[in-house]
Amino acid sequence: MQDLAADVTDAWKQRLLPSTRESGVLTQKKIDSVAADSRIKNGEDGQRFSVPFTAGAFGIVYANKDKLRAAGLDPDTPPASWEEFIKALVGAIKG
Repeated sequence: MQDLAADVTDAWKQRLLPSTRESGVLTQKKIDSVAADSRIKNGEDGQRFSVPFTAGAFGIVYANKDKLRAAGLDPDTPPASWEEFIKALVGAIKG
């Protein structure tokens, strides 16, 4: 294992969601919770051994334009965020 802390700059971390910024960073709680023969048992609080592959949601959505129209949605103006997408879905269900 190699400590990656020096390779993960503050600018890089700012691209991540707050909840994932410290993902992969050892904490004393993590160190204390692993088996005695774990390779991280000798690690230090704050060392980074992994980085998130992705942060946040990623997805591709395909939709039937006729069904979107029938639900009262404009199929030519997609939602600009996941929040708008969920709001549109909820609105279509409540119809």
